[in-house]
Amino acid sequence: MKIAFCHVNFNGLLFLGVFLQFLIFSAKPLQAQTTKANDSTASAVNLASKFDAITDLYGSLRFKAGATFNGEFGMRNQSSRIGLKLHTNITKGIDAIGQLEVGVNLVDTQTKIVFNADPGGAVGEVDNIFTSRIGWVGIDTKFGQLTWGKQWSVYYDIAQFADAFYAFGGDASGAFAAGTDGSISGTGRPANAIQYRFIHDYFGIGLQVQNRFISPNYKKYADVYAVSLVIKPLENFQLGGAYSKVRDGIFDPDPTEPRLGDEAMIAGVQYDNRRLNVSVTASSFTNHEIDENRNYFSGYGVEFFTQYRFLEKWSVYSGLNFLQPKSDQPVGDYTVRYVDAGASYSFSKNSLAFVEIKLDDSKNSDGTAGKNSIFSFGLYLGFEY
Repeated sequence: MKIAFCHVNFNGLLFLGVFLQFLIFSAKPLQAQTTKANDSTASAVNLASKFDAITDLYGSLRFKAGATFNGEFGMRNQSSRIGLKLHTNITKGIDAIGQLEVGVNLVDTQTKIVFNADPGGAVGEVDNIFTSRIGWVGIDTKFGQLTWGKQWSVYYDIAQFADAFYAFGGDASGAFAAGTDGSISGTGRPANAIQYRFIHDYFGIGLQVQNRFISPNYKKYADVYAVSLVIKPLENFQLGGAYSKVRDGIFDPDPTEPRLGDEAMIAGVQYDNRRLNVSVTASSFTNHEIDENRNYFSGYGVEFFTQYRFLEKWSVYSGLNFLQPKSDQPVGDYTVRYVDAGASYSFSKNSLAFVEIKLDDSKNSDGTAGKNSIFSFGLYLGFEY
C-alpha cells in the first residue's frame, strides 16, 4: 500500500485559533453587561452599534480521507472556510449587503486521490494557506439585488441542484470548468462579476457580466455574460436553466486565460422536502472542458443526486456523474463516468460525519483508466456566530 503522508499547516491553525479566540472574547462581555454600571452598558451599546452590519460569522472545517481500490491512501483539507456576511440599512427600502469568505488550508498533502471537482480556490492559489473563495458587496431593494465582486455564478443557481455529495461530484455540470473554480468561464465563482438578481415566491432570475483584462481579446464590456431562470411552481419543487458565454477567449490559452468559443448551458430539476431529495442536471457545452492533456473539447454532462433522511440525524444518498465529449472531438476515448453512494450522521446543526464510495469507470484519451474507485470518509465541523 502506498501511503501519502500529510502534515498540519501550522500557520493555518494559528489563524484559526486567533479567529476563534476573537469569537469567544467578543461573546463574553455581552453576558456580563447586566452586572456593569449604566455608563459601561452604554459604552458597550455604542461599541456594538459600530458592528451592527455584522449579521453572520460562520465557518466549516472539512477533512476527507480516502483509499483507492489499488492501495493508495491520502487525506485532504477540502475547502475549509471562514466567512462573514454583512447586512445593514442605508435608507428606507435600501440595504447594503456583502460577504467575505476565505478558504483555509489546514492540511497540506501530496496525494493522487482527487475528491470533488471544486478545487476550493482560484488558479494558482489552491495550495496556499488562504484562498479567495468569495468577496462581494452590493445593495438590496424591493426591485432586486445588485452585487459586484467574486461570487457564486448565476449558472451555479442550477448546477448546485445535484452538486450535493460530501466527497465527490461536480464533475459533469460544467460549473468548475477545466479544473478551475469556474471563475475564468463564469460558471463557478467568477471574479470581477456584476450580478442582478430578482427573487419572487414562484421564480427567480439572475443576470451576470464579467469585465476583466486577462486576455488580449478583452472587450470593452461583458467579457463574459450569463443568465439564469429558476421556477418554483410547487412547494419543495423547482426547475430552471442557465446559459454562460465567454467573449474574450483565445485559441491556445494557459490555465489563467479563457478559451475561444467557450459557452455552456444547463437545465435542472429538484424536489427536496424534509426527508427526500431528488435532483438532476443536464449540461451541454462548447470548448469548455479539458481532458488529462489539457485539450479543450465540446460535449455534454449529467449529474444525478438522491438522498433520504431518517431518524432525524441519519441519511443515505447516491447518484452519478457522466461527462461525454461529442464524437468529433480530438480527445479520443476521454470520459468521466462514475456512480457514488454514501451515508452521513449529523451530530449538530452544522456538523456531520460521512462515509462515501465512488465506483469509477472513467477513461483517459488513450483508453486507459482515468481515475480510481475510492472509499472515503470525512468530517465537517461547522459553526455560526
